[in-house]
Amino acid sequence: ERQGGMTEFAANSIYLQIRIQQIWIPLFNPPPPQKGKTDKEAKADFGKAVENILDKAKLHVDKIREKGGKVIFLRLPSTGQLREMENTFTPRPNFWDRILKTTGAPGIHFEDYEKLKGFDCPEWSHLNRKDASQFTKRLMHILAKHLS
Repeated sequence: ERQGGMTEFAANSIYLQIRIQQIWIPLFNPPPPQKGKTDKEAKADFGKAVENILDKAKLHVDKIREKGGKVIFLRLPSTGQLREMENTFTPRPNFWDRILKTTGAPGIHFEDYEKLKGFDCPEWSHLNRKDASQFTKRLMHILAKHLS
């Protein structure tokens, strides 16, 4: 259930948290180059994929705006080794900043607001229920300013 929130067991079981953390590590490390490709070629392919994603994002944002909608990108918290990997392999200037610039849409990044900083994700990627509720309350005040 997507709206259910983190279970108390997941929020409190260090063993489950470590197990989940170990799932994130290979998912957030780039794969080796395809057979027959150099590192340089693989990096170029990755760059093309990023450009494709940015182009599609702009297309979708433009369609939403054409219908009178508003778009605000939201960067939710991540912590621990996952956040370190994100900063290493998908640095903010190359991804977050570029999607905002490409689409012209505003964004709310948890690291830009003192009220949204300092939350811990037990398994590096999701907030426990109590923190999720508190984060959402704080976020709503910021979001309201963007929508007014």
